[in-house]
Amino acid sequence: MGGTLFACIWVVYKTTHPTLPSAQDPILFYSTQTSDDLRVLFKKAIETTKNTLLLQIYGCTDPNLLNELQKAHNRRVKIQLLYDPSGSGALNKKLPFAIPLSCQGLMHKKILVCDEETVFFGSANLTPTSLRMHDNIVVGVYHPELASFLLKSLDNHLLFYIKGQRAEFWHLPDFHHQCLERILESIRQAKNSIHLALFTFTHPLILQELIKAHQRGIHLHIALDFYTANGASKGVIQTLCKEGITPWIGPSNKLLHHKWALIDENTLLIGSANWTRLAFQKNEDCLFILHDLTNLQKNYFRKIWKELEKNATRA
Repeated sequence: MGGTLFACIWVVYKTTHPTLPSAQDPILFYSTQTSDDLRVLFKKAIETTKNTLLLQIYGCTDPNLLNELQKAHNRRVKIQLLYDPSGSGALNKKLPFAIPLSCQGLMHKKILVCDEETVFFGSANLTPTSLRMHDNIVVGVYHPELASFLLKSLDNHLLFYIKGQRAEFWHLPDFHHQCLERILESIRQAKNSIHLALFTFTHPLILQELIKAHQRGIHLHIALDFYTANGASKGVIQTLCKEGITPWIGPSNKLLHHKWALIDENTLLIGSANWTRLAFQKNEDCLFILHDLTNLQKNYFRKIWKELEKNATRA
């Protein structure tokens, strides 16, 4: 009884008091599937920002976070807020400092940079349902070099280290051929397993490479969203099933909005990009690759996958 009560108290505390990345603990993951309240996370990140804030976002409609952004602006935090009008509406009427971005496709990134040192990115939009209901993961990274790259660099690709772990950050759609090749190369290098969780999956070259991996004995574990499984991703699912690869399909009461792959439980590919041609060739998107995962990081994604399977059904 005491243990159950303590566990409940811990979940409540963890939900309401998120830990932000630091120099001592520079890489943290947050997910609706691990009892993280992503709205509380972003609220704390914004309210603790002192000097500069960059937000590149597709959907930004959560009233609480709009209020936090306005308060940050009022206390003279220098804010650069770029958004997609199709996902955020007339955001500049609510926040006059917000700038609608016009591009070939969508401004589909979900990147927050605070005080030129801490970066948050992943699959979550700043909308009520994305932050609290749908399946999403946010990566928090304390890394001034990465923050500076996102704020100031004109380059589209950064190689760097985080406490000895090799990492890569890619901007899309520039260098999309090279970024796509990194994904294909990662699949080719798989020796045992590939875990893949995606909202939308239609890219034919990635599908082809996954089938080749399956044919050489790699264990494929694929989870896709319920709605896209019956829409845009349906053709990919049919092809996978014909090859003897049966994906997991997420529940119908929420979106499986993930955009990540785990190769041999050792290399993580994660970002804002769905695995579609449009995402790589036209959308403003991003991809982060982290190598040599620690045991804690591996265990985190095992937990996420266990939650995915618990709520999913076979295609």
